[in-house]
Amino acid sequence: MSSFDLTFLSFVLIGFVLYAVKFMKQKDSHDKELLKKIDYLILLLEENKQEK
Repeated sequence: MSSFDLTFLSFVLIGFVLYAVKFMKQKDSHDKELLKKIDYLILLLEENKQEK
């Protein structure tokens, strides 16, 4: 993995954690939304790995 990959991954992880915390605070009907976003992020990461 190049340093760009690592930087990108850490950026995504930090963003994801902030997002998760935000959603935990207003945790009513957002659970399904959050799951969709998690799935989407995982998809993006997989695509990013395959491109390299």
